[in-house]
Amino acid sequence: MESTSPVPMVGFGTWKMENTDNLYKAVVELGYRHILTGHYYENEDMIGQALTKIFEETDIKREDLFISYKLWGTQMKDVEGALTNCLEKFNIDYLDLYMVHFPVAYELDEESNPKQVKIPIHKVWENMELMVEKGLTKQIGVSNFNVQSLLDMMTYAKIIPQFNEIELHPYLTQEAMLRFLKKYKITPIGYCALGRSDPEKGINCEETITEIATKYGKTNAQIAMRWGIQRGYPVISKSSNFERLKLNIDVFDFELTDEEMKTISSLNKNERVVRGENLENCLYDEIFA
Repeated sequence: MESTSPVPMVGFGTWKMENTDNLYKAVVELGYRHILTGHYYENEDMIGQALTKIFEETDIKREDLFISYKLWGTQMKDVEGALTNCLEKFNIDYLDLYMVHFPVAYELDEESNPKQVKIPIHKVWENMELMVEKGLTKQIGVSNFNVQSLLDMMTYAKIIPQFNEIELHPYLTQEAMLRFLKKYKITPIGYCALGRSDPEKGINCEETITEIATKYGKTNAQIAMRWGIQRGYPVISKSSNFERLKLNIDVFDFELTDEEMKTISSLNKNERVVRGENLENCLYDEIFA
């Protein structure tokens, strides 16, 4: 079963979203149609309120949006329960994309300390496939899976992961991973598209990107977003600042040259923003080794 909604190339990321206003305005006023959500973000109720308001107050329909949701490590014992709970909170009937957030399952002990649980991914994936069969999600995928994990999945999966959401920006180009995903027709989704969020570091003050941005009358962030889109994958924009959200989707009126694309790619440092130590459970260090 394929989604009736194509994947929009700029998505609205809901990580650290603290109120309904930004999501509502991003969809209604700015034209965002790809909404990336996840249990770890702890804002399902808020997203549901925003979606309900959008559908009740505007002409935008459910089928106009591409809504994805990520299964967290504490939910892997009940894949269907996690999904139905999400749908209930979002007040919708299906997802466009349901993803496994990380290839690790865990639970919290009485003191809220994480303890890894031995749940094989092939068992989790069987249940993910069942969600497609039941019509609760149009497509299924993964996030933060490496090549080895994906190759293993291909030995047993009835439905090959249709997406892999990974960190992608000029300081982390992941060329080999992109070649692999293209070969097996797995669509990448690029998160952290702007690298570090600190306005005084990284892409925002990268001289090479600034020169290109000046040429097109764009910001460095817009150049980074456009670079990702021209590499062929959707990119996720996340900001609590409405003006930045407006700029981040305003990237379709120009095109970078082949030489500019190569120049930006040459900035690669294999530098990750997201690593195990940035996650409260600290179980994921080996994934990014």
